[in-house]
Amino acid sequence: MRILRNATEDEVLETFVRAELDSPRYRERVSKLLKRVGDNPRAVLSAYRSWPDHGLFGGFPRNVKWFRATLTPDEVLDILYIDWDWWLRITDGSRRPRDAAERIRAGLDP
Repeated sequence: MRILRNATEDEVLETFVRAELDSPRYRERVSKLLKRVGDNPRAVLSAYRSWPDHGLFGGFPRNVKWFRATLTPDEVLDILYIDWDWWLRITDGSRRPRDAAERIRAGLDP
């Protein structure tokens, strides 16, 4: 991993919302929220992900330093998913993206 520069919290939230828009799982919900609250990632994440301190972000530290970084494909595939039921199912308990991809390609239902 190579650190490129510091990132602001607003950049991180915008990137998070943009990724959710690309997700078939969340696209519709996020699109509706964007129409309702406007182009405000903080408001979108607050409305459905309970940003900044509940839901997905429950227990998330308040004082975080954010960075933009580059990773190789292998480094990305070595990241572990969070320890939540859905990720455990899709990876057969390993939390590894490589295992999720293998199971998806094999047609196994997460």
